[in-house]
Amino acid sequence: MFPSQVTKLRSSRAALTCAAVLYVLGGAGARSAALPGTLAARFEPNVGQADPRVRFVSRGRGHALFLADDSAVLVLRPAAGRDTETIRMTLPGARFAEKPAGVGELPGRSNYFLGRDPRTWRSGVAAYGSVRYGGVYPGVDLVYYGNQQALE
Repeated sequence: MFPSQVTKLRSSRAALTCAAVLYVLGGAGARSAALPGTLAARFEPNVGQADPRVRFVSRGRGHALFLADDSAVLVLRPAAGRDTETIRMTLPGARFAEKPAGVGELPGRSNYFLGRDPRTWRSGVAAYGSVRYGGVYPGVDLVYYGNQQALE
């Protein structure tokens, strides 16, 4: 699920949620957004396991984060019987001259053997502890990373 499927935010509640997440993600390192069931964030480069516009994917129990060249989409999957919440985040006036880059390669690899065609399978996908967007504003980098049970 990505921007083409995530074009509408529901009501002012969704707008307030988006503003709160942007504040938390854009705030100082001491602030964090708790993600259910996460011990440490793992960011995988997209090698075909997500929409082609996605550069990095981070999944955990109850959430998925899709990082594109100029935006992030956070999908929260609550308990059964509740609607999925999707929040698309952008930085107004930001300059995304550099492609996002994985930083701090983590041990282990992921494998995606989906479907019957081996040509579409992906194996040995690396994971990183953070993703860095360099120079989004003059002298400012944007970094997504996990800190214990939180995304910062």
